[in-house]
Amino acid sequence: MAGEQFVEAWKRLSVELGCEPTTAEAIGVELVERHAEAQRHYHCAEHIEAVLRHLSALDAATPATELAAFFHDVIYDPTAPDNEEQSALLAVEHLTTLGLRTELIAEVAAIIRATAGHLLPGGASPAMAAFLDADLSILGADPEVYASYAVAIRREYAHMSDDDFRNGRAQVLRHFADRDELYFTPAGQARWEAAARQNLRAELDQISGNS
Repeated sequence: MAGEQFVEAWKRLSVELGCEPTTAEAIGVELVERHAEAQRHYHCAEHIEAVLRHLSALDAATPATELAAFFHDVIYDPTAPDNEEQSALLAVEHLTTLGLRTELIAEVAAIIRATAGHLLPGGASPAMAAFLDADLSILGADPEVYASYAVAIRREYAHMSDDDFRNGRAQVLRHFADRDELYFTPAGQARWEAAARQNLRAELDQISGNS
């Protein structure tokens, strides 16, 4: 189940936004239940809590980014290709029910959709850039933490054969490793860029049998 920080952060945010308490509580319960689904080993409550912490550290904890944190993985099926789009649609539905501003809801949905490829669209806001950095902070974690993350991802893709997983995982890792910059904000680059490149290279070497 979701951690205490997850629940308390949702309560705080819903109060700050003036949401109707009963409706906000019901949505909070759904968020808890979804992030505790059996197929989740990395994309669970602890990941959301980490994103919220990193947003604060990047001085980017706004209503839009915090709402995006709660909803960006709310739909997570490792066999499906459109989790981000489905998560954005559910976010729009629930945030509309909460009576939030149309502009805020649109910003949240745009941030969620940007996580599909982790690339900044033209005219992206600094808040979106910071969110993408916070979401990918795990790539720049200490090697032991990164190794645990890699194991968790493999567990989420348990339905795939070892060969298929290695091929798919290598493609994802190269998508990031081949970028000129992994992070979009100066703070994100300073915090995670160097370590992330080392972690990506180490996992790629392991997958290809070079270590």
